[in-house]
Amino acid sequence: MTVWNRVAAALGAVLCAFASACASHSEASPALDGSIAADAASDDSASDGDGGNQVGDAAPQADVQTPPGLIELALIDHKGWHNFAAELDPLKSHQPATIACDIAGWYIEREQLEISTADCNYALLEHPALLAVAAGSEVLLELWHFDLNAPEPAEAHVAVLFGDKLQWETFIAIPSPGNVQQISFRATRALAPGDAVRLHLHNHGQNSWLLRTLHVLVPAS
Repeated sequence: MTVWNRVAAALGAVLCAFASACASHSEASPALDGSIAADAASDDSASDGDGGNQVGDAAPQADVQTPPGLIELALIDHKGWHNFAAELDPLKSHQPATIACDIAGWYIEREQLEISTADCNYALLEHPALLAVAAGSEVLLELWHFDLNAPEPAEAHVAVLFGDKLQWETFIAIPSPGNVQQISFRATRALAPGDAVRLHLHNHGQNSWLLRTLHVLVPAS
């Protein structure tokens, strides 16, 4: 089953879990082992229990509401992702002895960034900012991962940086069930259009991650 088939099946399971009209169908359907839905349905939210530890004034959000007077705009469109040199890594102490991230390690599918750690043991990716971001702006991130597995207990690390400045990060214990995280954090530095938005990701084992959206709230006028 492809990753996107799994996503479709997981979303269907979530809808069924919360719609009484689907109750009889759910009883007749097989369980989705290893799906995001298994975790989401039991928690009814973007979990802050098994979602790892967030820093940078970040908080998992089950349903982020846009405040009056602000609009939500895309900070990236996934068209400009590219690798950046390991020598420029602001988190060099995390690097493995050998970085192996070939063409199969990350790619854009359905206008979303997918990373497979089976082919990318240490992702160093950056994307030019599509718009200006003022320091203190609220940034919204949606990140998915499927079941995280490894031969031995380990830890996954995901971080978002603006240039060299860490904005948000999470550490997730492995093994962990699949999960959807909707995160809100405050930018600690300003960005100009074209400045680097960086994604840092690594874990042990062969796991799949999806960065769906990275948006910012800006004044409507």
